[in-house]
Amino acid sequence: MRRDHNERAFALALVVLVAGAACSGGHGGGAAGGASGGTGGSSGTGGRKDAGAANSDAIGPPADAHRDALVRPDGVAGAGGGKVDGAAADAIRRDGGGGDATSGPFPEAPGLCEFGWCWSNPIPQGNGLTAVCGRSPSDVWFVGGVATILHWDGTAYSLVPIGNQNYFTAVWCSPGGSLWAVGERLIIKLTNGVLTDLTPTGTDVVSFEGVSGTGENDVWIAGRFDAAYHWDGTRLTQMHKDATEPINAYFWDVMARAPNDVWFVSSTTTYHYDGGTFTEAPLPGATTLGEPCLWWAPGDLLLAADVSGTWSQQGTGPWQKDPSLGGGELTRLFGPSSTDLWLTYRPFSELGHWDGTAFAEFDRNIPEWTCVYAPDHDHVLVGGSGGRLARLATTPALLKDRALVDEGRGWDLPSFTGIWSSPDGDVQAVPGPYRLTANGWTPAPTTGKVGTLNAIWGSSAHDVWAVGPGGNVAHFDGQSWSRVDVGLPDVDSSTLFAVTGTGPKDVWAVGRLGQVAHYDGVSWKTGPTAGVADLNSVWAPAPGEVWAVGGAGTLQRYTTAGGWTVTGVGDQTLNGIWGAATNDVWTSSPANLWHWNGTKWLPTSIGPGNVRVIAGRAANDVWAAGQRGTLAHWNGAKWSNQYPADVDLNALWVGPAGDVWVAGAGGSILRRH
Repeated sequence: MRRDHNERAFALALVVLVAGAACSGGHGGGAAGGASGGTGGSSGTGGRKDAGAANSDAIGPPADAHRDALVRPDGVAGAGGGKVDGAAADAIRRDGGGGDATSGPFPEAPGLCEFGWCWSNPIPQGNGLTAVCGRSPSDVWFVGGVATILHWDGTAYSLVPIGNQNYFTAVWCSPGGSLWAVGERLIIKLTNGVLTDLTPTGTDVVSFEGVSGTGENDVWIAGRFDAAYHWDGTRLTQMHKDATEPINAYFWDVMARAPNDVWFVSSTTTYHYDGGTFTEAPLPGATTLGEPCLWWAPGDLLLAADVSGTWSQQGTGPWQKDPSLGGGELTRLFGPSSTDLWLTYRPFSELGHWDGTAFAEFDRNIPEWTCVYAPDHDHVLVGGSGGRLARLATTPALLKDRALVDEGRGWDLPSFTGIWSSPDGDVQAVPGPYRLTANGWTPAPTTGKVGTLNAIWGSSAHDVWAVGPGGNVAHFDGQSWSRVDVGLPDVDSSTLFAVTGTGPKDVWAVGRLGQVAHYDGVSWKTGPTAGVADLNSVWAPAPGEVWAVGGAGTLQRYTTAGGWTVTGVGDQTLNGIWGAATNDVWTSSPANLWHWNGTKWLPTSIGPGNVRVIAGRAANDVWAAGQRGTLAHWNGAKWSNQYPADVDLNALWVGPAGDVWVAGAGGSILRRH
């Protein structure tokens, strides 16, 4: 059951923080100008993802984050009002200026920040981008994963932090100045700096896929179960719903051309609202559509597009099959007219332009372009998966000869599996290895071939170890990485998954089939543990003692006096382990976090998402991270969920001064100051 508004755990933090560039797109799109689509831009679903079941009562950002409550429709606000304070922002300009470039010794480039978490890679941010709307080239709004809202004012990008794990799928810019963003069980309205949560309450709340309108008092929202909602300036009212439809039946998109001329496209057909009645208007030859979109420009055709085809409708006439756009594979449409139309299409969410006669294609090898803002040919912004952004060059004269230029950096780095930082600011990550410099994340210097690496740990900036497949071990001496032969054969059964230590003379690595290796400051010794399960993580509380966890709930413990012993924690694979003391230890399985109090293991849960890594620096300062952006903090009394990223998080490091680094899929790296 959903909580009252003031108790909602995803209360918005209403300060504009350091941000980065964003994306465009959505299911369909209106024109760049005009009352209904135009200054309203595009709407609908961009790159859809499986975000799992929504957790409306999820714990919000940490207590020390600046969090003002949302404003309810009745005008009641929480402490601090709900005003977005633009003056408090450090904006990021296209020239790289602005923002806080450094904090302490770390040479961190400015990136998008939210609730204390700042993107270190990619720059400006790495959350997937799904939809865009704009009123002009200097007033463009983008939305995406983990309720991302970004604004471009012609000079700088800025962020409106939400603090919610759900994703936005569509956005609409009202000509009157308000912004509407909808998505997974989420409807947000931003007017004059005030954020209002209009998400319906109750057990039948649906996910929302499209939004469009003709003005401040006439906004339509489309969603699951063929649901249609209408905002009249005072309240949001459900106007249509078919509860008999299967759970995967949607109104995928909506296009409002006038208060009495509103179109919806569902999983099988379209519906028209004439101001009083919803009437079905079938698409000839359509059976089951995928995720169809609508597009319209005033005085132009209304188009419905899907991977199975394209249909057009003009005035009050019927739908007709329209082969002009290639007859299929289209996923999104954007642009000011049907002879100046931008589109994304499968199989790789490629980007193209239609001039009424021919197609031009752009950057075919870049995956997942999902959205475009293009009021004219000199102001084309493109965005996609992983937060990737590009701007179309303004030369040469022929559009088809222009190139897309990245608006940022770091999208080509691999998914990271390990990260480590020294107190004096040397930060490195694997599988590279990569090192953070003033120019961002760049390959670290190596002597000879180092090979692929899975995990990293160091006792100082001059003593860093990394381990990987086939018994690969490498060492960094402060100048360069070099491979170290530890006596393991280059076979899969020698693969090492984790490394840790207590100092330069006590380093441990574990891996496949119970493989273990130990460095005593002079040489490495290898051998099996007492078990045969894969060991995924290792923790060393003191010299002469080590704990390791792995497959089938395996926990192995080593002491100098007693050797290896094997116990179990549940029956699922254990992925991470860390402790503040030997009677205060945390480990994780796909379903639970487990805590050892010195007597027994007790399970707890932090919500959906498989926790992969755990790290901390004290009994009241522990972090856990994992799949689908799972990230939580233990303060000694409870776990609090946080939502800075929408990617799998595979690596975590907590420094002695409290700096936290987390890294994962798509080259994603974030730092908490």
